[in-house]
Amino acid sequence: MYQVCGRVFAMALLHGCKLGRPLSRPFMRLLLHVRPSSLQELQAELNYEAGEQVDFRCRKDFLETPLADLGLDGMLNFSHEGQEFIPGGAQIEVTDENKEQWLWHSLQQELFSPEAERAADDFRQGLIHVLGGRGPSLCPLLFLFAPEDLIDLWGSGALGKRELALWKSVCSVNSRIQQQAAWFWQVLEEEFDDELRSKVLQFATGTSSIGRDGLSAFRLEPGDGGDGRLPTAMTCGNLLQLPRYSSRQVLRQQLQTAVESTGSFEML
Repeated sequence: MYQVCGRVFAMALLHGCKLGRPLSRPFMRLLLHVRPSSLQELQAELNYEAGEQVDFRCRKDFLETPLADLGLDGMLNFSHEGQEFIPGGAQIEVTDENKEQWLWHSLQQELFSPEAERAADDFRQGLIHVLGGRGPSLCPLLFLFAPEDLIDLWGSGALGKRELALWKSVCSVNSRIQQQAAWFWQVLEEEFDDELRSKVLQFATGTSSIGRDGLSAFRLEPGDGGDGRLPTAMTCGNLLQLPRYSSRQVLRQQLQTAVESTGSFEML
């Protein structure tokens, strides 16, 4: 199955297609043979994958804080869901003295397990079938990319709430459409799914994903007309013009019509 997936992703690369949700960064690291070499890098990987969720293993003070103070004294051992990190790990209790070793094994098992490594090997073979390469090595050009670059290259084809927050953080709003701007972000966050958000981003900026470096700026400006007009965009300036819609529902409908009917909106 993973070889087939690799072939599909290789064809997508050749044809400039975006595929589904982004592949995980740990998987990309396995694909390119660039596993983290330090505990801090492993924590950063888990923190990146967790997004808005908080994992106690990512806390900067985890190693310095006694397990008793964390409420974890006597609760951990060197295994997880039946998988022992080391022989006999289910019977080895995690203490303040060995928790650094436990943290290393725990993060390795979650992010770079032998099962994930085998999947990456098969996926890599699928890529090689289409793009070329020898043995376990990919097409040499792919090794010019960092894991984040490959994720962006294949693209997500969708815009999650974490990326939406990054987009909103660089937005400036004309004071004449403060209400419409508030509705705009509410609609994107509460009513549109990831795929439709991505279409709005494509409509407004010319790209369907935020990318590893994010957007440098985005502007919301007043558009001509009222409820009967569609939004317009100037993609070269990352600018979206919103007419002074009378309600959130009208804005939602006109915005969705604009982004889903490529032949019916005005692109400046």
